[in-house]
Amino acid sequence: ELVRLRSVGRHALPLAVASIVLEKVYEVTVLLALVGVGVAAVQPLAGALLLAALVAVSAWTVGEKPPPRWLVQRLPGPMRARVVDPAMRARDELGAAGRRRLLGLTGLAHALNLYGALGVYRAFGSMSGWTLAVRMPLVTLSNALPLSLGGVGVREATAMAALAGDGLPASSAALAASVVFLSANVLPAALLLAFFAPTKVAASS
Repeated sequence: ELVRLRSVGRHALPLAVASIVLEKVYEVTVLLALVGVGVAAVQPLAGALLLAALVAVSAWTVGEKPPPRWLVQRLPGPMRARVVDPAMRARDELGAAGRRRLLGLTGLAHALNLYGALGVYRAFGSMSGWTLAVRMPLVTLSNALPLSLGGVGVREATAMAALAGDGLPASSAALAASVVFLSANVLPAALLLAFFAPTKVAASS
């Protein structure tokens, strides 16, 4: 995100930050939707409640409807100023077609991530595509918990709890989670730095 923000001009920085906030909202929505489908398979009522909440949030973030005033006013002032208001401005700037496209691209990105992760997990043991689709989002969401640097340890522990079993040992689930993280996040970041480094040197000279 920091590298992406550096590529925009100072005048566009507030909108760029707001757009990243909105993108993260869409990402969490997609991940929780997958979890909700998995929950609905074993606990229909709980899954239905989670999916209904996501539909309501999507009406505010993808559609034109603003969040209820009573709900926004209950949020802390800094959260409204730094998260809610910028996200709503970014939503309005994108337009209806842009919002649908962003949500669709976010879903496609996670589908490709799941497809690649399935190959990694199956290299370590037996893994069902359904199990990975509805439980791996828990591993992805655990990366956001501010408990360790880069989610080290938290991610692996979550993978052991959510994905181990049915032919996949706990140690293999932890190792596969690390491989997926390195392949999907660290490797692309290293490649981006390799591209940006010559540009920075040329600019400074």
